[in-house]
Amino acid sequence: MLIEKLQIGVTAFQQTATATYTLADQVDSLNGLRHRVQQLQGQLATLIQNQRHHENDYGRQASNHTNTYDSSIHSLATEINYLNQQIQDESAKNDRDAVSAFHKIANLAPTVGSLLHEMKYATVLTGPFLDHGFVPVLVKPNPGTRIGKDKVEYLNDVIRLNQIVHDYYETHRDAVGPNGESAGDRMLQAIYTQQQARREGGYVGVPIVFMHGLNGSEDTYKNMVEHYGGFSKIYTYHKNGSVTCEDGPNRDAEQPLVQYVFEDGAMTFGEQTHGYIKMTGQMKADLKNDTFNVVAHSMGGIVTTNYIEVTGSMDFKRFVTMGSPILGSDIDAKANTTLRILSPGSKTARLVENAIQTFAPAVNDLEKDSHAIQEIYNKRENFNPDIQILSFAGGKYSQAGLGDTVVMPYSAFGLSEVAPNNDMVSFYLEDDDHSGLHEDLSA
Repeated sequence: MLIEKLQIGVTAFQQTATATYTLADQVDSLNGLRHRVQQLQGQLATLIQNQRHHENDYGRQASNHTNTYDSSIHSLATEINYLNQQIQDESAKNDRDAVSAFHKIANLAPTVGSLLHEMKYATVLTGPFLDHGFVPVLVKPNPGTRIGKDKVEYLNDVIRLNQIVHDYYETHRDAVGPNGESAGDRMLQAIYTQQQARREGGYVGVPIVFMHGLNGSEDTYKNMVEHYGGFSKIYTYHKNGSVTCEDGPNRDAEQPLVQYVFEDGAMTFGEQTHGYIKMTGQMKADLKNDTFNVVAHSMGGIVTTNYIEVTGSMDFKRFVTMGSPILGSDIDAKANTTLRILSPGSKTARLVENAIQTFAPAVNDLEKDSHAIQEIYNKRENFNPDIQILSFAGGKYSQAGLGDTVVMPYSAFGLSEVAPNNDMVSFYLEDDDHSGLHEDLSA
């Protein structure tokens, strides 16, 4: 990526500067030692000359003076020898340090060497990033012949560069764009250009929405999401139809993690889909982003499927389901059938049916072959064929004919029937029950 190469380039220049300053300090230190040796050698020469004059004048009989000269000469010679050895040792060490430092810099050379070519290539594709006044300009996505991971990384860099444009005009509200645009207009243009890059495959800034199941809460994904730093935002759809937002501890702007919560987690599919649309609208406005991906557990996967079919779902590309009974729940159907067989028409049966309708209308929607399930299946042609799907099914109780205790594998993999033309991958986790699916970090 261009951004990574720029970072490596900066690192190389920083290391070069550091190595140069270090070498300069070492050379200065060695020069100081050499200067000291020269001073001592001058003192030694003077002492030797004075000793000779003294001996010429008084002869070797003047032993006290002779001993004094000998002691001083010996002391100076010892210090000179010590300093010369120190200079030799430090020179060798400095040479080794320099070789090591510049060897590291040399390892960065291939990347730094291609940096100018890369920037030239980016300029050809997108135009220069800075104008003559060093003001960042919009970088329009134009990946050229890039494909696969290379294309995605390029688009991510485009998103990051346009974020710099947005932030510049946000902090320079009096600035004017190259065609006289206001700062506010340039910010909107930057956001629009980022959205273009995301629609083409870039994912920087694209939130992951976590959707709970029947009567779930913000604790459904707590263990899983804490592994990644917690949620960025938590949106709640209240019984009165209002939506509130609470900021979480996660401040990762590159990959925000968002939780959708229903105060009444047992509303019908249609009612939850309405709340889903309202929360999504507010999230898009808050994050200035019209794209998102979804991880859904249980009934959350059905509601998300309904959202996709109702809205056309051009706003997200990846959909993960965990134990979602896309084709309905056999367990719900068996329970209702058993209830009716054991006490058909009884007061107990009517009370239970009334309780289900009053407190958990979604239970009826979840039943296999229910009207709500059939309606989702009938609308399958509205499912966006570009969405990539990853589905998990649990099988801890499959031998007892209960799947993950709530959903059978065929229903958990039901998107293969609803969206047969989509790119889909399925995983069967034989040791997980229904709740264990969203606790399994391997998933």
